[in-house]
Amino acid sequence: MNFRSVWNRFLRLLSIRQPRSKREASASLNLEKLEDRVNPSGLFLTQSEVQELADAAVDQWVEAGISQEQLEVLQNLNYQIADLGEHHLGQYRPGRITVDDNAAGRLWFGDATPDLNEEFVGEGNSFVAIEDTLAYRKIDLLTVLIHEQGHALGLTGQIGSVDDVMNETLQDGIRRLPILDQAEDAIPGSITTLQ
Repeated sequence: MNFRSVWNRFLRLLSIRQPRSKREASASLNLEKLEDRVNPSGLFLTQSEVQELADAAVDQWVEAGISQEQLEVLQNLNYQIADLGEHHLGQYRPGRITVDDNAAGRLWFGDATPDLNEEFVGEGNSFVAIEDTLAYRKIDLLTVLIHEQGHALGLTGQIGSVDDVMNETLQDGIRRLPILDQAEDAIPGSITTLQ
């Protein structure tokens, strides 16, 4: 038996032990699979994965009370994937959000169930990944997309407020969500420079 067949057999056995719903959820985004932790070719995002989580990020802003005008701005954004280097997870420029292809050399967490937050513990709008979950020690793609969408809404980056989704830094295993009415006074399209 070669390594690949042993590995595939191991993954099948592992999936049999999980409840069906969890097995389906963990398989829906390829960047979440266990084999991606050892197979570097599976560490990069796809456009469909980014779009799926971008839609979930818009839902978070809707729950935070954005206006119809703000919603339309978010719905008209384009998303792309590029190598942004070792220090940038994402960037916003008018009409477009770009996410780094490999989380600035770290690992992305692409949540198959972004509305549940079951991989995290915390209160309010800030959460920490639970050890032994797929989110642990990974960069939360949902948080990055929400942050960049905040720029499209007219919110500027913050420094120092560790619980604010607009904080310019993000550590591994952290999820931040917008707070109610966070974008209430924001003017969509007011940020015209690269963020």
